[in-house]
Amino acid sequence: FPSVVTSVCFAFDPSQDQADFETNSTNSFVMIPNSDTKNRLYFYLNTLIHDFALKLIKHLENLQASLDQIPFISTPLDPYKNADEISKLKRKKPGRMNKCKGDFSLLIGNHREAVDFYSQAIDVCKSNNDWEWIGGALEGYCTALVALGANTSESQEDVVEKSNEAIQYYGKRKAVILEVEACLRLARFYVKLDRKQETNDVLMKSYATATSLSSQTKIQYLEAVALLFQRIGYHRKYAFFVREAAILYFH
Repeated sequence: FPSVVTSVCFAFDPSQDQADFETNSTNSFVMIPNSDTKNRLYFYLNTLIHDFALKLIKHLENLQASLDQIPFISTPLDPYKNADEISKLKRKKPGRMNKCKGDFSLLIGNHREAVDFYSQAIDVCKSNNDWEWIGGALEGYCTALVALGANTSESQEDVVEKSNEAIQYYGKRKAVILEVEACLRLARFYVKLDRKQETNDVLMKSYATATSLSSQTKIQYLEAVALLFQRIGYHRKYAFFVREAAILYFH
């Protein structure tokens, strides 16, 4: 895996005459010494995991710094064949940078900072009509809220509102896969809240949108929908979507 950021392999229960392994920058092999107490073993492992996490965080810092050096941030949905298209992407960079910073904060567990970055990204991206990045920032905002707890009815409704808004922006961009995936994530959140009717509504809405998906992607989508209907006890719809997936698979 040449693209991995860092790697480490832990080996346990070595024999008494086990020789130490050499380590280098590309291959890290750590032998965990035998210990008579669990606390000592946990302390040793905790230290190693912290060192491993630090390497990942440093990589994210370098990745964020590299984004500062490029003139614009593009995706497969962004054409930039002429000067006008490149100019538009440059105007969109500040909002996209805030969204990326929110992603980095979310990855390192700083959820409150992630909420702030996503909020800034939403506002800036809206000023540039950057539809799919607005949707991504809205979903990131919801993820950070859920990570923070989202235990109150107010915060839960905020997640629902922002998720529905993200779905609408993906629809404006004609980003079908992003729209369908956002619907599935919202449905899972409804299942968690035991809101069966809302789960049904968002899943059926996604079904109407998913007609243009490729066969393989649609099979995976139908399986996901079927399992969600099974979780809320809608057995007829579970059977219907399993049948749809089976028919598409055999065709």
